[in-house]
Amino acid sequence: MGYIIAVFTNKGGVAKTTTTLSLGHAFAKRGVRTLVADIDSQCNSSEPLIGVDPQDNLMDVLTDKRDLEACIHPIEAQKGLFCLPNTSDMVSIEPTLIRRGVEGFGVLRDKIQAYCRDHFDVTIIDCPPNHGIMTINALMAADLAIVPTEAGSRNSIKGLKSALTFIDDIKGDGNPDLRFLKLLVTKVDIRTSIGKDYLAQLQDVFEGKIFDTYIPRNVDFQYAENQNKTIFQSNPKAAGAKAYMKVAMEIIDLLELQK
Repeated sequence: MGYIIAVFTNKGGVAKTTTTLSLGHAFAKRGVRTLVADIDSQCNSSEPLIGVDPQDNLMDVLTDKRDLEACIHPIEAQKGLFCLPNTSDMVSIEPTLIRRGVEGFGVLRDKIQAYCRDHFDVTIIDCPPNHGIMTINALMAADLAIVPTEAGSRNSIKGLKSALTFIDDIKGDGNPDLRFLKLLVTKVDIRTSIGKDYLAQLQDVFEGKIFDTYIPRNVDFQYAENQNKTIFQSNPKAAGAKAYMKVAMEIIDLLELQK
């Protein structure tokens, strides 16, 4: 049975989507059958893989217009990688889910959880950068949560504590199977004292809860974004790509995905 991992943070600009896409490619390169599920109406995970506002998307699934299987697209550039894309129209159904109350929090779980566990080794959900209805849906459907944080961000540790509390709240109120996996530190410049001090501070506050590998600040991520590609499509030999592969291997080992 496969794992569902939500990549979640309540702060934008910390490489949440980059993490989702890069881990998706890295897993697939290691022979782990992987689905990237984009639930953010900004569609930043969908565009590099599928394009803008694709037909057969998550909104079609949630509104019962299409079956889930019909909305999962194989990625030609990488064997073993698939995408459940989103559309910018998704924002229009969020008020409807909110009006449904508690029932609206479990819609994503009801639609995708069983299928994803049966058909993929890993499903990675790219969440919106907030505590809204779709993020709650993702955490209700997930087995694990990864929280990325940007190195050197002034308010990041406060935000991290808030994110971890939110995960605990979801675990207590509706998804007892959910567990926090680890923090992923991104945009690290180890050449600066700020980068070094931030890593040390995180280790003190969150000892044992951080991936051994950190993601370096790397201009190749910007090049990839400008090309509307993942870093593995743009430059698989880049330092950032190598770092994400190491993180993927940490997760593979933790979850025993390869035996």
